[in-house]
Amino acid sequence: MVQLISESEVARFPSALSAQRICTYIAANPQIVDHWLRWSENKRVSAAWYFIRRAGGFAVGFHPDREVLNFSDPCLACAEFIAREVGSVMSRQHSASP
Repeated sequence: MVQLISESEVARFPSALSAQRICTYIAANPQIVDHWLRWSENKRVSAAWYFIRRAGGFAVGFHPDREVLNFSDPCLACAEFIAREVGSVMSRQHSASP
C-alpha cells in the first residue's frame, strides 16, 4: 500500500483524495467495493480503519477508538474508507520521514 500511494503521487494532489471524487470512480466500477471489503477484512493491525458490510448497509470505523460512520450506499462507504485509509498511510509516512 505504501508503495502504491508513493507511486501514485496522490500527496501532490490532495484534493484527489476526497470521498466524493473517489465515489465517482467507484460508481463506474462497482466491483471495487468487494475488493476493498476483502482488503479491510484481511488487515491484521492493532489500530486502523476498517470497512464492513452490516445488516442494512455498511460501516467505516477506526479500531480501537470506536469511531463509526454508517452508510446505506456502498459507493460512499467504500470511498470514505479509501480516503481515510490512504490519508492514514500518508500521515504515517510523513511522520516517519526525517
